Amino acid sequence: MKARLSTDSPGALHALVAGGAGITVLTAEQVADDLKRGRLQQVLAEWTLPGGGIFVVYPPGRHIPANVRAFVDFYRASQNPAVR
Repeated sequence: MKARLSTDSPGALHALVAGGAGITVLTAEQVADDLKRGRLQQVLAEWTLPGGGIFVVYPPGRHIPANVRAFVDFYRASQNPAVR
């Protein structure tokens, strides 16, 4: 199936499906209020996206700037508290 509309913005996707434009994949947090109020319906509840990952692309060179290292450390710890 070819999509008639495409966007990489979760906010735009949310607005489109809330306006009746079709179906999409959004996080439970993004649509919780709409589901609770009946503005959206969940379909394919047993289906999930395959697991993925978030990757860091470091700036070129051997030196990693302190702010980049701090962000990566912060993000890793926030995703897995056992990393601290």
